[in-house]
Amino acid sequence: DPEFEKFETENGYNSTTFVFHHRINKGDRHCKTDLQFHYNKFSKLTIKEQIQKFARKLDKKPKINRNHRLWWRESHLDLAHLAMNGIEVDSTLIGFKPFQLVAEQRLLPIWEVPFSIVDYGAISVTNSATCAYNIVIDMEILFKKGITPIVGLFHPYLKKLSKWREFFFLAEKYDYKIMDMT
Repeated sequence: DPEFEKFETENGYNSTTFVFHHRINKGDRHCKTDLQFHYNKFSKLTIKEQIQKFARKLDKKPKINRNHRLWWRESHLDLAHLAMNGIEVDSTLIGFKPFQLVAEQRLLPIWEVPFSIVDYGAISVTNSATCAYNIVIDMEILFKKGITPIVGLFHPYLKKLSKWREFFFLAEKYDYKIMDMT
């Protein structure tokens, strides 16, 4: 998103943007934002084919993934599937602490780095069983409590409703380092 990128450039921030393989444009190869893989489970293409298209268009193989849905049909199988396809980090679940899963007595070679803040309105206690409290209403609570890392997930199409700028200002106020996921 040009507005996100301009804001980051003007303020010296870096972040990661997850993009579907079919939405990558020619100019994206030269953008300053860290572009990573947004796996589409509903695509007719396999994950391997999606990663190959992503890599061809951006001239780099993705290391990080985000799925476009919060409910997984499986738990460790999704992470294992991503790891078998070269993904080292996933950021699909809601939570506070990064973790590695153990499946059948084996540590999976992939980290889940959950997001803890999402666009206002995207997660709601009235329409989602995944949360009991929408932390974005008062995201400062996480910064006050010293929770690390705090991963914010903001969508360009919801930016007028979200508090994405406030996230950056709170990080500065509480002396958090803002960085991309790589």
